[in-house]
Parts: sequence; C-alpha cells; structure tokens
Amino acid sequence: MMIPSRHSNFVVSRRKFGIVFLSTFLLLVLCCFYTDDLFQVNKQQRTGGVFLRRPRTAGEFLRRQFGEPHSVVNEELVYSVGGVIVRCSDKVLEESNLKLGSRVLERLARGWRGLLVPSKPNEIVTAPLSRATQNLKVRRDIRTLSKEEKKELRDAFLKLKNEGNPLTGVTYDTFNRLHDADDMMLYGHMAPSFLPWHRYFVYLMEVQLQNLTGNPNLTIPYWDFIEDSGLTSVFRPDFLGGNGIGNSSTPAAKVAEAHGVADINSPVLDGPFAYHKGQWNCSEGPLVPFLRRDFGYTEFSPSLPDKSQLRQCMNLKIYDVFPFDSHSDKNISFRACVEGWASAYGEPDFLHNRVHAYIGGNMREIRSSSTDPVFYLVHANVDRIFASWQRINGIDQYEPKYRIDRGYMALDEYLRLLSPPRTIRQLLNYEDLGYTYDRFIDLE
Repeated sequence: MMIPSRHSNFVVSRRKFGIVFLSTFLLLVLCCFYTDDLFQVNKQQRTGGVFLRRPRTAGEFLRRQFGEPHSVVNEELVYSVGGVIVRCSDKVLEESNLKLGSRVLERLARGWRGLLVPSKPNEIVTAPLSRATQNLKVRRDIRTLSKEEKKELRDAFLKLKNEGNPLTGVTYDTFNRLHDADDMMLYGHMAPSFLPWHRYFVYLMEVQLQNLTGNPNLTIPYWDFIEDSGLTSVFRPDFLGGNGIGNSSTPAAKVAEAHGVADINSPVLDGPFAYHKGQWNCSEGPLVPFLRRDFGYTEFSPSLPDKSQLRQCMNLKIYDVFPFDSHSDKNISFRACVEGWASAYGEPDFLHNRVHAYIGGNMREIRSSSTDPVFYLVHANVDRIFASWQRINGIDQYEPKYRIDRGYMALDEYLRLLSPPRTIRQLLNYEDLGYTYDRFIDLE
C-alpha cells in the first residue's frame, strides 16, 4: 500500500486552495457585472410603501417631483414652481459607468489597504486641519470692494465671455452649458449634492477668472442678500447693471413670444451687460439674447428673504433627510431649507429659490440663471451660509453617506460635468479648495 508523501499532500492542498481562490475571484467578477440587478436599490425606491422605478430622464424626474408640466415649449417640459421656472427635455440620460459591484470592490480594497497599513494605536482620525496660516484666499462682502476691485471682476467676466481663456479654451458660456444640462437636474438641484455641486461650480469659475486676469488673489465676492438689497452694491450701472426696464420690441423678443415664452420683457438697459452694448449675448441659455431682470415679478417672491428664513435654516442640525429631493422637509433638512423649494403650489419660495425668483428674468429659470453674472455672487453667499453651518455642526454631516438613488450622490461619488472630478467628500471642507470668507454668519 502506498502511503501519501508530504509532497503529495502539499500538492493536493495547493490545488484545493487554487480552486477556492479561482471560485472566489469569479464570484467577485460576477458581482461587478450583476450586482446592479441583484441589489438594485437605485432602480427602485420605496416611497410611502410603494416601490418606484428610478427616473431615467430629467423629465420623468420632474414629473415625479411636481406632476404634469404646465406647458411644453420646443419639446421641453416647462414647470412653474412658486416663482421659479424649471425646463428640461425628456431625453434618456447617459447611464453611469460605475456599477454597485465596482463600489463594493472599491470598499473592500480600501479595507484591505487598512489591514496592510494599520493605524497607530490610539490614533485619532480628524478632519483636515485649518489652513488659516496658509494664506487662504478671502471671499469678501461685495460692499467692501473698492471701485477698482469691482471693475476688475466685471471686466474679467466680460473677457471670459467674449475672448475665453486661451490656456483652457473655457468661456463663460462653458459654465452656462454645464448648468443648463439635463443631467445636472439630478445632481445640481433638488438633491443633497445641491450645496457641494454649486460650491465646486463657483470655485471653478473663480479659478478661470484668476487665470484669465493673472491675479491669483481675485475671488468672487458674496452678495449678502439678507442684509443688503443690492441696489447700491450690485445692481449699479458701473458694475452689473440694474433692474430691467419696460418692454422690448426686438426681433428676438418676438421670436420668444411666438414660442410661448411669456417673460420676455424687462431687458437690462444700463451697465456693460446690457445686450445693446454688444458685450453680453445670453442666447446660450434663454431664447432671447438679452439679459433680463424683473425685481419682485411674482407674487411668490415679492421681496428678498429675511433673517427669519436664514435663522430657521441655520438652527437645523441635520444636513438632509429622505426622500432627498424637493420634498425633503425644510423644517428638518438644512439642505432643503437653504435650497428652498415650495412644498405646494402657491406657497412662497424660500431662501435661495426666493432670491432667484425675486430677481426674475434670466435668474428665474434654472436653465438660464447662470447667464446673469449676479448668479455667482448669490451662490458665493449660499456657500457662505453652508460654510457657516458647517463651522457649527462639522464638515462631515453630509447625508446620504451611501448611494440610494440616481441623483442622490453619496460621499465618495464623483460629481459629473465638472473637471477635474471631485467627490462630495473632497468638497466638504471649503478650506481644502484654498479659500475662506471675511465674515461668517452670526445670528446672535
């Protein structure tokens, strides 16, 4: 009788190990391809006991949010929510290349790296340290800028619009196209990523202006719309121009009227951004090429938001809550409170949305709002509100932590449309982007 040698036992054990290893590897590979079907929390969402298929188009998303559209213009769905106009197409959005299986493997890899490089005993993991000593660029209240500083910013906007950045090929209208994209509807608005998305959007514009002017310290100032009406600081003939005046009988206005767009009046006629001055064509966003404003146009936003609205948002302790969209309770969710969607037709808009609706014209519509340069001053202040809240509650309060549905971006998912790509986590600490504010919100 032959007695198995140690060597033969070793060969058998190694063969068994190889079979187990290969089986495990194949199982993980199958996860990469099929986990989307096995664990599809992002294809269905439980709402009030009913499972809803995730929206595949921006139009379907808005139908879920607000019901049927008020009208259809040029094959686009048009909604009027409070004083804000929302338009989008029904085309199918591009599917994400990042499958859930890939995310599982990524998390496993992060865990294995942690095992290979263990943390030191009693080591405390903290947020990045303050960079107060590292010469952070300071965004300032627009009321503190000198006449020369305002002129530098104004001229930089005009130059980026008409000449573009020769080093990057980026123009002002590049940003308009980003903010106008259908895919943005699921990431930039009515979602937890609203605040970090716009933080990065304003930051990228700021970088372009710095590169174009050669001034690395140029920053986009914030307009404190709670304390300042803007009439003496922003809406001036020597800066961004004033309110729209009267009616327009231009050919473009007649074309717009023929397409059913009612808000074609109130063109801005003073300042360098007036259409007839030949430096600012807004055709990238709305149907008409001229910049429009109409302060207090709608009954839903007859005035700018007041300190009581700001106080309500700042006193909240939770970043966001289910269903993580325009229906999130703004009495609980900080993000929903700041973004400010009306929860029912006829209800006034809140904070951020109220500012857009109050200015009216181009700012009243999501898809044309960034064609008005005041957009960036408004969102610098929205970011200041966000940063002030983070200083009180911590920078790591973002919800949801993990993927729930399309558009509800988790901490380690990359923002689309913007380059270089950044995850939500990488955008939560504004100091990591190299800037701070001259003044934060103090409600006491």
